[in-house]
Amino acid sequence: MATRQRRRGRQAGAWVGYVAVALATLVLDQGLKWMVATRLAPDISVLLVAPVRLTLVHNRGGAFGLDPGCQVLLVGAGVAVIAAATWYARRGGGDRGVAWALGLLAGGTAGNLVDRLRWGWVVDFIDVGFWPVFNLADCAITAGALWLAWRWLAEPPREEDRWRQPN
Repeated sequence: MATRQRRRGRQAGAWVGYVAVALATLVLDQGLKWMVATRLAPDISVLLVAPVRLTLVHNRGGAFGLDPGCQVLLVGAGVAVIAAATWYARRGGGDRGVAWALGLLAGGTAGNLVDRLRWGWVVDFIDVGFWPVFNLADCAITAGALWLAWRWLAEPPREEDRWRQPN
C-alpha cells in the first residue's frame, strides 16, 4: 500500500513538472518571438554575441524551412506530438527527468504550433551563420528529444515502466 502511494506521489510530481516545463517553454518562446518580431524587420541581422546574430525569418516550412507547402501535415504532427507527450506524462510513464524532457518537447512543439496557426509560418530568429535560423522552441524540442533518447537508451527500464505482456 505504501509503495503504491509513493508511486502515485512520484507520478503526481512528474505530471506537475511536465506541465510547468511545457508552459514555461511555451511562454518564454512566445515572449522572445514577440520581442524579436516587434523590434526587427525580416531578414535584418543584429549581432548579439559573436557568432550569434538575431535575424527575423518567417519559416513557412518544416525543419530547416523544408517543404513550405505542408502546413496541414505540420499542424497535425504538432498536435500528435503534444498529445503523445501529454498522454505519456499523465499516465506516469517515467520519473521527473522524463516528464521534464516531455515538457520541453511539448512546450517547444506548442510554441511552433501557435505560430503556424496564428501566422501560417514560424518565427525564427537565432542565427549562428553556419546553420539555418531557428528559435527557442526548436532548441527545446531538440533538447527534449535528446534527453529522452539518452534516458531510454542509456538506462534499463524500471520494472513498473515495462510494457505488460498479455498472458
